[in-house]
Amino acid sequence: MADAGHGSVHDLAKIELPVKDEWKARTARMRSEQESFAALPPATPTAGPARMDTLMANLVPALPTDAMITLGAGEHTNLAHRYFPSQGHASMISARNGSMGYSIPSAIAASLEYPGRRIVTIAGDGEFLMNGQELATAAQYGATPLVIVMDNQEYGTIRSHQERQYPDRVSGTQLKKPGICAHGTSLWWIRHQSRPRCRHPYRK
Repeated sequence: MADAGHGSVHDLAKIELPVKDEWKARTARMRSEQESFAALPPATPTAGPARMDTLMANLVPALPTDAMITLGAGEHTNLAHRYFPSQGHASMISARNGSMGYSIPSAIAASLEYPGRRIVTIAGDGEFLMNGQELATAAQYGATPLVIVMDNQEYGTIRSHQERQYPDRVSGTQLKKPGICAHGTSLWWIRHQSRPRCRHPYRK
Protein backbone atom coordinates (compact mmCIF):
# COMPACT_ATOMS: atom_id res chain seq x y z
CA MET A 1 0.00 0.00 0.00
CA ALA A 2 2.87 2.37 0.76
CA ASP A 3 4.42 1.84 -2.69
CA ALA A 4 1.07 2.28 -4.38
CA GLY A 5 0.43 5.46 -2.45
CA HIS A 6 3.89 6.79 -3.20
CA GLY A 7 3.43 6.06 -6.89
CA SER A 8 0.02 7.67 -7.01
CA VAL A 9 1.38 10.94 -5.60
CA HIS A 10 4.07 11.08 -8.29
CA ASP A 11 1.53 10.21 -10.94
CA LEU A 12 -0.76 13.01 -9.83
CA ALA A 13 2.13 15.49 -9.92
CA LYS A 14 2.77 14.59 -13.57
CA ILE A 15 -0.79 15.28 -14.67
CA GLU A 16 -1.04 18.40 -16.80
CA LEU A 17 -4.40 20.01 -16.21
CA PRO A 18 -5.59 22.80 -18.48
CA VAL A 19 -5.99 26.15 -16.72
CA LYS A 20 -9.23 27.76 -17.78
CA ASP A 21 -9.49 31.53 -18.08
CA GLU A 22 -12.54 31.58 -15.81
CA TRP A 23 -10.51 29.81 -13.13
CA LYS A 24 -7.80 32.44 -13.37
CA ALA A 25 -10.34 35.22 -13.14
CA ARG A 26 -12.08 33.65 -10.15
CA THR A 27 -8.78 33.04 -8.36
CA ALA A 28 -7.64 36.62 -8.98
CA ARG A 29 -10.96 38.00 -7.74
CA MET A 30 -10.88 35.91 -4.57
CA ARG A 31 -7.27 36.87 -3.89
CA SER A 32 -8.12 40.54 -4.29
CA GLU A 33 -11.06 40.20 -1.91
CA GLN A 34 -8.87 38.43 0.66
CA GLU A 35 -6.18 41.11 0.50
CA SER A 36 -8.80 43.83 0.91
CA PHE A 37 -10.39 42.00 3.85
CA ALA A 38 -7.01 41.51 5.58
CA ALA A 39 -5.83 45.11 5.08
CA LEU A 40 -5.17 46.73 8.44
CA PRO A 41 -7.64 49.37 9.67
CA PRO A 42 -6.56 52.87 10.78
CA ALA A 43 -4.04 52.72 13.60
CA THR A 44 -4.89 56.05 15.25
CA PRO A 45 -6.77 55.47 18.51
CA THR A 46 -9.73 57.62 19.43
CA ALA A 47 -11.35 58.34 22.77
CA GLY A 48 -13.31 55.60 24.46
CA PRO A 49 -12.85 51.90 25.25
CA ALA A 50 -10.04 50.02 23.58
CA ARG A 51 -10.86 48.39 20.24
CA MET A 52 -9.34 45.16 19.00
CA ASP A 53 -9.08 46.38 15.41
CA THR A 54 -7.03 49.40 16.55
CA LEU A 55 -4.87 47.09 18.64
CA MET A 56 -4.20 44.83 15.66
CA ALA A 57 -3.41 47.84 13.46
CA ASN A 58 -0.66 48.83 15.91
CA LEU A 59 0.51 45.35 16.85
CA VAL A 60 0.95 43.68 13.46
CA PRO A 61 3.41 46.19 11.92
CA ALA A 62 5.58 46.00 15.04
CA LEU A 63 5.99 42.21 14.92
CA PRO A 64 8.99 40.43 13.39
CA THR A 65 8.33 38.22 10.38
CA ASP A 66 8.79 35.03 12.41
CA ALA A 67 6.25 36.00 15.08
CA MET A 68 3.88 33.26 16.21
CA ILE A 69 0.34 33.61 17.55
CA THR A 70 -1.56 31.08 19.64
CA LEU A 71 -5.32 31.04 19.96
CA GLY A 72 -7.96 29.14 21.82
CA ALA A 73 -11.61 29.34 20.82
CA GLY A 74 -14.07 32.20 20.82
CA GLU A 75 -15.04 35.41 19.08
CA HIS A 76 -11.89 37.10 20.35
CA THR A 77 -9.98 35.12 17.70
CA ASN A 78 -11.84 36.63 14.74
CA LEU A 79 -9.66 39.69 14.27
CA ALA A 80 -6.48 37.71 14.78
CA HIS A 81 -7.52 35.31 12.01
CA ARG A 82 -8.33 38.29 9.83
CA TYR A 83 -5.25 40.47 10.36
CA PHE A 84 -2.39 38.40 11.74
CA PRO A 85 0.04 37.59 8.92
CA SER A 86 1.19 34.04 8.30
CA GLN A 87 4.67 34.45 6.87
CA GLY A 88 6.19 31.07 7.60
CA HIS A 89 5.64 27.58 8.93
CA ALA A 90 4.29 27.37 12.47
CA SER A 91 3.14 30.98 12.66
CA MET A 92 -0.37 30.33 13.99
CA ILE A 93 -1.12 27.61 16.54
CA SER A 94 -4.62 26.73 17.63
CA ALA A 95 -6.78 23.76 18.55
CA ARG A 96 -8.79 22.54 15.58
CA ASN A 97 -11.47 21.11 17.84
CA GLY A 98 -12.25 24.60 19.15
CA SER A 99 -11.25 24.00 22.76
CA MET A 100 -11.26 26.99 25.09
CA GLY A 101 -8.34 27.55 27.43
CA TYR A 102 -5.65 26.66 24.90
CA SER A 103 -4.19 30.09 24.22
CA ILE A 104 -2.08 30.90 27.28
CA PRO A 105 -0.60 27.42 27.96
CA SER A 106 0.31 27.03 24.29
CA ALA A 107 1.92 30.48 24.22
CA ILE A 108 4.03 29.63 27.24
CA ALA A 109 5.11 26.33 25.69
CA ALA A 110 5.92 28.05 22.39
CA SER A 111 7.92 30.75 24.16
CA LEU A 112 10.00 28.17 25.99
CA GLU A 113 10.50 26.10 22.83
CA TYR A 114 11.37 29.12 20.65
CA PRO A 115 12.97 31.67 23.02
CA GLY A 116 14.20 33.80 20.14
CA ARG A 117 10.76 34.36 18.60
CA ARG A 118 8.03 36.79 19.57
CA ILE A 119 5.04 34.75 20.76
CA VAL A 120 1.66 36.47 20.93
CA THR A 121 -1.53 35.07 22.37
CA ILE A 122 -5.02 36.52 22.43
CA ALA A 123 -7.43 35.15 25.01
CA GLY A 124 -11.00 36.02 25.81
CA ASP A 125 -11.82 36.73 29.43
CA GLY A 126 -13.83 33.50 29.69
CA GLU A 127 -10.96 31.51 28.25
CA PHE A 128 -8.47 33.28 30.49
CA LEU A 129 -10.39 32.13 33.55
CA MET A 130 -9.78 28.53 32.50
CA ASN A 131 -5.97 28.50 32.35
CA GLY A 132 -4.81 32.04 33.10
CA GLN A 133 -3.13 30.78 36.26
CA GLU A 134 -0.44 29.33 33.99
CA LEU A 135 1.08 32.81 33.93
CA ALA A 136 2.74 31.61 37.12
CA THR A 137 4.49 28.95 35.03
CA ALA A 138 5.64 31.65 32.61
CA ALA A 139 7.06 33.69 35.47
CA GLN A 140 8.76 30.66 37.03
CA TYR A 141 10.48 29.41 33.87
CA GLY A 142 11.13 32.68 32.09
CA ALA A 143 8.63 32.43 29.25
CA THR A 144 7.93 35.81 27.67
CA PRO A 145 4.77 35.64 25.52
CA LEU A 146 2.84 38.80 24.83
CA VAL A 147 -0.56 38.07 26.42
CA ILE A 148 -3.60 40.04 25.29
CA VAL A 149 -6.91 39.47 27.07
CA MET A 150 -10.07 40.68 25.38
CA ASP A 151 -12.44 41.39 28.26
CA ASN A 152 -16.09 41.78 27.27
CA GLN A 153 -17.40 40.22 30.49
CA GLU A 154 -19.15 37.33 28.81
CA TYR A 155 -18.77 34.05 26.96
CA GLY A 156 -19.26 35.87 23.68
CA THR A 157 -19.61 32.99 21.23
CA ILE A 158 -22.06 31.09 23.41
CA ARG A 159 -24.10 34.23 23.98
CA SER A 160 -24.29 34.92 20.24
CA HIS A 161 -25.70 31.41 19.75
CA GLN A 162 -28.20 31.99 22.54
CA GLU A 163 -29.37 35.28 21.06
CA ARG A 164 -29.76 33.73 17.62
CA GLN A 165 -31.48 30.50 18.66
CA TYR A 166 -33.28 31.60 21.83
CA PRO A 167 -33.96 35.35 21.77
CA ASP A 168 -34.55 36.92 25.19
CA ARG A 169 -33.39 33.75 26.93
CA VAL A 170 -29.73 34.53 27.61
CA SER A 171 -28.51 32.35 30.47
CA GLY A 172 -25.19 31.70 32.20
CA THR A 173 -22.98 33.57 29.77
CA GLN A 174 -22.31 36.82 31.65
CA LEU A 175 -19.14 37.06 33.72
CA LYS A 176 -18.40 39.06 36.83
CA LYS A 177 -14.73 38.58 37.49
CA PRO A 178 -12.85 39.15 40.75
CA GLY A 179 -9.98 41.35 39.58
CA ILE A 180 -8.84 39.65 36.37
CA CYS A 181 -6.43 42.51 35.71
CA ALA A 182 -5.00 42.45 39.22
CA HIS A 183 -4.32 38.74 38.76
CA GLY A 184 -2.24 39.39 35.68
CA THR A 185 -0.55 42.45 37.15
CA SER A 186 0.62 40.36 40.10
CA LEU A 187 2.90 38.64 37.57
CA TRP A 188 3.98 40.85 34.68
CA TRP A 189 1.37 42.52 32.56
CA ILE A 190 0.10 46.07 32.11
CA ARG A 191 -3.49 47.12 31.86
CA HIS A 192 -4.52 49.37 28.97
CA GLN A 193 -8.22 50.08 28.98
CA SER A 194 -8.46 53.34 27.04
CA ARG A 195 -7.63 53.68 23.37
CA PRO A 196 -5.11 56.54 23.66
CA ARG A 197 -2.80 54.31 25.70
CA CYS A 198 -3.21 51.09 23.77
CA ARG A 199 -0.20 51.68 21.50
CA HIS A 200 2.55 51.62 24.08
CA PRO A 201 3.08 48.00 25.19
CA TYR A 202 3.70 46.75 21.64
CA ARG A 203 6.36 49.37 20.94
CA LYS A 204 8.58 48.46 23.87
